[in-house]
Amino acid sequence: MQLTLLLIMVAAPLAAEESAASFLNIPIGAKAAGLGSAFTAVADDASAIYWNPGALAHFQRRHVGLSHAELYGQTRHDFLGYVHPTKLVHLGVGVSYLSQPKIEGRDVSGLETSAFTASDRSFSLHLAKPVGRVGLGFGAKVIQQQIADTTASTFALDFGASYRATQSLSFGLAAMNIGPPLKMGTQSDPLPFSFSAGAAYSVRQLMFSADLRHRVHEQRTGVGVGMQVQAFKGVFLRTGYSASKDPSSAETSYWNLSRFTGGMGLRLSGFMLDYAFVPMEIADTQRLSLGLEF
Repeated sequence: MQLTLLLIMVAAPLAAEESAASFLNIPIGAKAAGLGSAFTAVADDASAIYWNPGALAHFQRRHVGLSHAELYGQTRHDFLGYVHPTKLVHLGVGVSYLSQPKIEGRDVSGLETSAFTASDRSFSLHLAKPVGRVGLGFGAKVIQQQIADTTASTFALDFGASYRATQSLSFGLAAMNIGPPLKMGTQSDPLPFSFSAGAAYSVRQLMFSADLRHRVHEQRTGVGVGMQVQAFKGVFLRTGYSASKDPSSAETSYWNLSRFTGGMGLRLSGFMLDYAFVPMEIADTQRLSLGLEF
């Protein structure tokens, strides 16, 4: 038991952004990342399962998507999603997995033991219903964290709404990760319960998007803006910017300039390929997504 608790304490700081509380905060999808995570109102690929389940109601065709992110320290984040529209409801299922290389173990005396692994994963099921121009979505997911041979689990609920006012203008609202904390040993981490609101507008070959996000437990508010331009037929260039209000700052008006993002995408006969470059404080990260509509 002492060794298990020590492994938890050792792995937690090494996991950093992939800890129980923040694993679900890692943006999914290269298109969304390239737009500065301003995706609540856009959400037009399989990553809508992560951003706004209400947007699933607007899908006209089946969609499968795979996303891979190379983070720091050989940490990898993978997502597989599938959207299936029917006459009654639209179904979305997703699996997310975060892995990291083996971690050196230590016993209570500080002596080296065998290496161990740590990982996080979630399994989600979402349903969406189109009501005119409005899409309403609801979802549930199971979240698991494993450190060595110790596993902890919890669940969360997601809600979303998407409104396509015109072919050019859309709005989105989402409340994500509503559920009990994830408990492992003596540690208890609240899930990253968050609200987001977004808008997107398209004109000719340009698309602009903006998001306002608030993480309830962290009392952290962020904004994101993005722009996409169709450079050639089926070829898209993207850039984005995000900022967040730092609750630890003595000045309440201080906004932490977090990152600019960039990316590109290719669309060809239902096939989608997206890439994004996302600088972070620890290291630069890259994301790649593949999608297929059929």
